[in-house]
Amino acid sequence: MRKIARVLVFPKGGHLWLVVCLLFGMTSAFAQFDTLLLQEVEVAAQTFARTAAGIHIETKKTDDAFFSAGQTVGEWLNSRSALVMRGNGPGSSYGVSLRGGNSSQSQLLLNGIPFDNPSLAQADISLLPAAIFTDAALYRGSSGALLGNASVGGTIFLDTRLAGQEPGFRQTFTAGSFGAFGSSTVATYGRGLWQGRTAVYFQEAQNDFDRPHPLDRNRSEPQPEAYFRTRGLQQNLVYLPENGDVLDFSIWLNETNRKLPPTLSQLRSTESQNDQNARLQLGYLTRFGIVKIDSRVATDYGFLNYSNARSGLDDDSDFTTLHAQSTASAKTGKFTWNTTAIYRRSEAITSNYNRRELRESPALVAGVDYTFHENKSKIAFAGRAEWLNGLALPLLPSLGIAHRISELLSFRGSASRVYRLPGLNDLFWSPGGNPDLRPESGWSQELGFDLGRAFAKSRWTVSVTGFNRQIEDWIIWTPGAGYWSPVNLRKVWSRGGELHGSMTNLVGRWRLTHTAESTFARSTHTASVSAGEDRLIGKQLIYIPEWSNFYSEEIAFQQYSLIGLLHHQSARYTTTDNARQLDPYLIADLEALVKFDSEKFQFSASAAVRNLFDTDYQVAANRPMPGRYFTIGLSIHYKHNN
Repeated sequence: MRKIARVLVFPKGGHLWLVVCLLFGMTSAFAQFDTLLLQEVEVAAQTFARTAAGIHIETKKTDDAFFSAGQTVGEWLNSRSALVMRGNGPGSSYGVSLRGGNSSQSQLLLNGIPFDNPSLAQADISLLPAAIFTDAALYRGSSGALLGNASVGGTIFLDTRLAGQEPGFRQTFTAGSFGAFGSSTVATYGRGLWQGRTAVYFQEAQNDFDRPHPLDRNRSEPQPEAYFRTRGLQQNLVYLPENGDVLDFSIWLNETNRKLPPTLSQLRSTESQNDQNARLQLGYLTRFGIVKIDSRVATDYGFLNYSNARSGLDDDSDFTTLHAQSTASAKTGKFTWNTTAIYRRSEAITSNYNRRELRESPALVAGVDYTFHENKSKIAFAGRAEWLNGLALPLLPSLGIAHRISELLSFRGSASRVYRLPGLNDLFWSPGGNPDLRPESGWSQELGFDLGRAFAKSRWTVSVTGFNRQIEDWIIWTPGAGYWSPVNLRKVWSRGGELHGSMTNLVGRWRLTHTAESTFARSTHTASVSAGEDRLIGKQLIYIPEWSNFYSEEIAFQQYSLIGLLHHQSARYTTTDNARQLDPYLIADLEALVKFDSEKFQFSASAAVRNLFDTDYQVAANRPMPGRYFTIGLSIHYKHNN
């Protein structure tokens, strides 16, 4: 953690403080004009949805006991959606695969600014504790024009900022099978000019569940050396002067240690990983007449040590990222205009590259949307111009349209160009890096319908979406002789559909909630790089299931709730010729929750059985997942609502 402290206090070259002065200097001149209500401090997903027609955002519930009960963001998303998680088993790093894409094609925004490791070209969601976030949302779709390089498959929005939260205190403890224990402490305080939120968390697990013995498959033994331990702090402050401006500050510090699980053929694991991460972020929101200006700056620091005694690796990697952006928006009649200036600088230093790698990428984004037909229709256009180390990247346009056909039915559609650069590990990792990799480039389209109806004692919604992506030079890591290496696939066609539905019924004092998600995704080669690869045409890409399904049923009576969950994934191929595969699986979970409310306190107790039917399955080849296991949780919430 001392590495993190040094970077936050003394950022290299003073870039952070230079950009802070520029951003706050630009906007401070407008601070004396107009007023801005606290309610307009909105999560990034809400702002994004308003500036892009045809975009469907799923808001995820973050205030229930299960969300804050010691889970990582990856564990929470996996238990509450049909998303495909990409990792190497319990305790390992995880990414999210959206719409038949790779994890590196999914973007993560923290408080409106991208968060990723430039070496990995993706965010490790196993590092993020669910307890620190106040809002979460999900967009399954491409939006490179508005969100940038990594938004090929979709975007996860996570927010820690205060949005009208009442002062209070929450303490949560969790425990479970295989040495699992977690604690999160969250305090929200202040009124008037200042408000704050402090979160401290700790989570660990031994992951010593039974697995087949590597030398005798007729017996089992506890999985050795697969622990996971994380701890951290998150702090938010917001200042609300009388002129109506909003100044917010947040800092996140995290350290995670893990022993990566052995494969089925290994007696012991020789792989370990230590991650240290920090983010410092400032934001300033103000108005100048009809113009609203939102300026943000964030600096990220990451340190990763990867050790593998069997391979003789002991590699230290450091990265720093500075991201600054300022957005001006205004509404004139039926038009809303948006302009964003962005500066991003990423630097990675690792002995594995044998040199420092630096990327500077300023960008300009401009958009306009027009509302018409008695506010029932909206059309939006946006364009993004970006440069990388002085060289211009392709222009990324996007077009979206939304129309409310009736009170029950709405239509939406969008089309955009996408472009994604290789990550630094893709290019320079040794062994396996490929310095000749080309960026991904292509087009994405989607078309959807949303239905919904509310009655006195029931409510239902249904969303149907079809999507299509055609990408040239798709980047994928494939197994080779002794190690994996990335290659470009000449052309990939990714297409499919999604279905989301929910229904809530009130029957007396009973509440019944039914939720279902289903995604079908075909991602196949459509052209070969060489004549010898013609046999791969039409084959599904590795580790991408065609079907991913989720269903939940909740029965609630007063303060008691019982929730059943089903997760299904179809077969996933592990070789490019589709000759080998991981079996499909169906996992059932059962959760129970009870809440006791008083004027000042709320007590919540939870219990869950995971993998209820003890299903034997894998999410990565030769890395078993746990059988049936149990978790319990206790949450005490003090509400200072005087």
